[in-house]
Amino acid sequence: MARVGVAAGWAMLQVAAVGAVALAVSALTEHPLVVPATVLGAAIVFGLLNVIPSLGWLRPVLLTSGWRSVTDLLRDPVPTEGLIHSAMLAAGYLVVGLAVAVAGTLRREA
Repeated sequence: MARVGVAAGWAMLQVAAVGAVALAVSALTEHPLVVPATVLGAAIVFGLLNVIPSLGWLRPVLLTSGWRSVTDLLRDPVPTEGLIHSAMLAAGYLVVGLAVAVAGTLRREA
């Protein structure tokens, strides 16, 4: 049950990071349909960039690169490197996304 809880918390952090990016895009645009198109497009582009071998240097900063590491929770012992890296990356996207959203909202209301 502990591993299921860790997987759920880890997945919530990943979804929160995507939500923060969507919120940032929403704060910077006036067209509501741009937000889902941008977030879905970014997820697809990140996924494509992740599988191109010559762009391996870009992999550590792509949000989607660590999404498959949740399967590490099924192994014994649990390799935590991928989970921790992906969680820290999602936390970074979350902080930057929320900061851009707050700045965009304050700019708009000023």
